[in-house]
Amino acid sequence: ADVAGQKAAYETLVQKYMTGPKFTTQMLSYWRDTFKIGGTPAFDTAPAFAAQLTVENRSYLELLTASTGNCPTVDMATGNFTPADCASGAPANVGVLTNPSIMQSFNSNFAFRRVKWLQEAFVCTKFPAETAAPVDVGNPTNLYASPWAFTSISGLETGRIDFRDVSAIVCANCHSSMNHIAPLFANFDDRGMYQPQIAVKTPVEGGATAKITDYYPAGETPAWRFGKPTADLTALGAAMAADPDVTDCAVARTWNWALGKTDIVDTLQVVPKATIATQVNQFSANGHKLKDLIFAVFTSDDFTKF
Repeated sequence: ADVAGQKAAYETLVQKYMTGPKFTTQMLSYWRDTFKIGGTPAFDTAPAFAAQLTVENRSYLELLTASTGNCPTVDMATGNFTPADCASGAPANVGVLTNPSIMQSFNSNFAFRRVKWLQEAFVCTKFPAETAAPVDVGNPTNLYASPWAFTSISGLETGRIDFRDVSAIVCANCHSSMNHIAPLFANFDDRGMYQPQIAVKTPVEGGATAKITDYYPAGETPAWRFGKPTADLTALGAAMAADPDVTDCAVARTWNWALGKTDIVDTLQVVPKATIATQVNQFSANGHKLKDLIFAVFTSDDFTKF
């Protein structure tokens, strides 16, 4: 059999498909599923931006860093994108991190649903996001296993919610990370619009507005991870873009999609790192270009057989 000829013909067909409007439609659907949002023009801006980056073979990291053009629209008949800036009122546009529809869709007490969305969409895992050697912080059957100091988040001494509770589970295993990220999203109100002050509520009686001391005590600052302080959303996007776990997640999601797997987080369809090591290295070396990544996966030796 003419294996080389079959391979070349197949790759030509894939390349042809990836230049047409059907590919744009498929990418919009893919990103709707990934971001768990979309279906109307207003709520399609984040999936449309991700689809645009894919179709135009731009860097995946622009999802976390782009300062302009982060809320485009798309003409499904032609596959053409019309750039537009998100208008959330945030001090700066930062990829999908300042997308008002994302902020509205995942609004919650303390902005924790926004943080959960961020972790699962871009790191492909649930919280806890960070681990360390377990220590006893008051209940020897429930140990604390985070690199953050146990006192780096608020208990009832400084806040209105006891994030240091250890009676049933150690809440701080997740909240040590969450409480340092959430304040960066706390100024977006329930419509996804940025306000000059914290706008999210708390679960305390009466639905009081959150205060920074509910998240952490004085002296603490926002951070993506322990030792990775992020003063604002621009810094958060830059820290995430530099995180190898974010790169791994992008490749793993692409690989699962190609193989028809279900959601990597919801159904724990975890991809072994060894399986995608080649694609991860190529993706990083090639400027995190999504279209090239998709082509590499669909034409890889693990995916094809001639």
